[in-house]
Amino acid sequence: MSGVILTSGKFWYTLVAMRSLGRHGIKIACGKSHGSGMPSAFLSRYCSQRFSYPPFETQPEEFIVALCDFANSHKEFDVLMPTASETMIISKNIDYMKSHSPQLKIPLHTYDYINLANDKQKIFELASELRIPTPQTYYPHTAEEVLNIAKEIRYPVVIKIRVGSGGLGMNYVYSWQEMIRSYEETINKYLLGSNDFPFIQEYIPGTDYAAAALFNHGELKAKLVFKVLQSVPPSGGLMISRVSVRNEQMLGYLVALARAMHWHGIIMADFRLDERDNTPKLLDVNPRFWFSLYQGIASGVDFPYLLYRIAIDDDVESVDDYKTGIRTKYLWSYKNIPASLLLGNKLNGVEKTKEFTKTKFEGISFTDPLPNLATLFNAILNYARRARLAYQTN
Repeated sequence: MSGVILTSGKFWYTLVAMRSLGRHGIKIACGKSHGSGMPSAFLSRYCSQRFSYPPFETQPEEFIVALCDFANSHKEFDVLMPTASETMIISKNIDYMKSHSPQLKIPLHTYDYINLANDKQKIFELASELRIPTPQTYYPHTAEEVLNIAKEIRYPVVIKIRVGSGGLGMNYVYSWQEMIRSYEETINKYLLGSNDFPFIQEYIPGTDYAAAALFNHGELKAKLVFKVLQSVPPSGGLMISRVSVRNEQMLGYLVALARAMHWHGIIMADFRLDERDNTPKLLDVNPRFWFSLYQGIASGVDFPYLLYRIAIDDDVESVDDYKTGIRTKYLWSYKNIPASLLLGNKLNGVEKTKEFTKTKFEGISFTDPLPNLATLFNAILNYARRARLAYQTN
């Protein structure tokens, strides 16, 4: 059986993908950037090979060469699945990689379309062409335009950078003075030029959802919709608690976007169900593995394995249905868990035992315990640091 190379071992969803593939008997090699510490994924029983590479953010060419060198010296790993932002760099250099490591199968869409999906402004423009509802959005290019918009729009509004995930660069503002200040701070923090200025979006009150899908050259192969029960931060970020649901309208919007881009591989879209008119509004599109990847696996849609089968067999049998009502929660970002372990069964009036009986906590694996212990240790350390800082502040 072919083996898989996973990148960005430091991220939780890389471990989720590793466990998914490993339980199917697939050998896994996992990589990380030089000097980034020991990721939990490296401790997994499913990690057969570990390696490091130059950081793709600052040394993209060296990063690509290092991947090819590893693949050529370990030819049993012949499927490459990037899991995080390096997806962009790999898709951009996919022809180079295939010429230098011809045995590699890389189930990615083309760079132009991944770049389009990764750029919030471009994806909103495409959504508008397809008549997919989005928040009202403004794209200023000068300080004067920012000032004019700031004085005319209704608050609150959201400032977003064009490229980023997990709430990166997103700020909620509640007055025109605050918007001017926050907008300037965002430009300076991310060193943005006039062509990459942040955009300004109306705030949509409502509940967050996500739709995820797998395509094989434009053909829908698997699908999932889930409702977000808790995010960190609450204003929008990592979806740490969710439940699988049905919503054909959201799924239809994602399919329309994907087919307009002739999509190949995995893709996910964030929506907010606008409580004012009960219409889902598109918030973002993610053209790579997403933080809540475990939700699909728990609901019967094993996206990593299905993607692997497309890479190996050029196709996969469609998964036309999934289980609804499956609740999952990412244990280690659930800030009360370390405290509950230290302080007892009750915390903020909620019984810990009830929480565990209602929800599938991802991160707990009795057959793959070492990553659990490492992540728990880090979670307790982080909790202790926060408690010490709070004590010193007071």
